Amino acid sequence: LGKSIYEIINKELHSKIQKRLETLKEGKPVSELEEIFSRVDGKEITVMVSGIPHYIDGKLGVQEFFRDITQQKQAQQQIMEANERFNLITMATNDILWDWDIEKNEIWWNESYKDIFGYSESDIEKGIESLTNRIHPDEKNNVVNGIYKAIESGHEFWFEEFHFRKKDGSYAYVFDR
Repeated sequence: LGKSIYEIINKELHSKIQKRLETLKEGKPVSELEEIFSRVDGKEITVMVSGIPHYIDGKLGVQEFFRDITQQKQAQQQIMEANERFNLITMATNDILWDWDIEKNEIWWNESYKDIFGYSESDIEKGIESLTNRIHPDEKNNVVNGIYKAIESGHEFWFEEFHFRKKDGSYAYVFDR
């Protein structure tokens, strides 16, 4: 590039880079560091930089490794934004939302589950039992069979109407899908 490292690294990082170079000159490795670099076209990119001391013929040098992680950082940002939107949606709805990881038999409920049905976190089993154990006994077999039949058939959707036992022992009418 024909430029000093200080010309392509964000000015705010100059003192940190100087300290890293001093550490490397002492023959000590440095941890990875995310840095913002300016490309030749002026666009900023995020780069993961690592460095190790390197000896050639008894002379100390430095090996620096640079990896462009701009796309990875953008993907992480998009995931964080999507999670934030999802969290806002789950708080804004009066519906009870749940997601069942079938392989791990772990079920996630949004806060409405506790609010509407009156259960505390310690009352809620981690698996599908947190649903099936509270279905009215007269309806339980039909509902559970329907769930597993939908899974075995490869259906993307399942729905059922049933009565669900609340913490106080009363039953709430549920249309689940």
